[in-house]
Amino acid sequence: MQDLTKYKLIRSKRRSVSLEITAEGAMIVRAPLRFSEIQIQQFIHSKTSWIEKITWQQKNRVVLQIPDRIETDSAIPFFGKWYPVRWVDQKSPVMEECWNLPRLWQGESASRKLVRWIKTEAKIFLTQRTKEWSVYYTIPFQSVTITSAKKRLGSCNRKKEIRYTWRIMMLPPELIDYIILHELAHIKVHSHNKDFWALIIQWLPNLPALKKELQRYLIA
Repeated sequence: MQDLTKYKLIRSKRRSVSLEITAEGAMIVRAPLRFSEIQIQQFIHSKTSWIEKITWQQKNRVVLQIPDRIETDSAIPFFGKWYPVRWVDQKSPVMEECWNLPRLWQGESASRKLVRWIKTEAKIFLTQRTKEWSVYYTIPFQSVTITSAKKRLGSCNRKKEIRYTWRIMMLPPELIDYIILHELAHIKVHSHNKDFWALIIQWLPNLPALKKELQRYLIA
């Protein structure tokens, strides 16, 4: 359990108090200049449930990322599973029971080249998968674009243009489908209101479990 007495206090000319838990698990409290220590403690204790929830999520999070430098003993995530690396004499990567990477890639540029390859695969796969769901639910879209965003997994504007980060290719297939359906739903309902979530849960009755599962992953 998080020690509620240990936190970093930052005072400034602000009107309200806020609480942040860093990726390392440290608490940071930002408070007005005249906010007393007692008031700060009361505020922290009022957030006990939230603190425990965030702390649990951080301890149980799975980090998904492509290593900055790919070595023979590297494990690289793809569709929710980790695959070992094998260097082979070929020009392009092949995904089987492991990552068969071109031997010529060995070195500092391997990671960059693999990301470029995954982006290409993401464009093909995510466009096709979006088309499949689009036809199934009769919700036409305009286009699919691949980005390199870390925090924004997907987005959809009023022109029905959908954007996905290539990084979602590291997630399990069921979560990729959830993200795709999430963006398609925005074509019908633009905001995250009750109608939007009612539509999503109509498509995905296991929505609560999917949302909880997605929270386990930290995409870097």
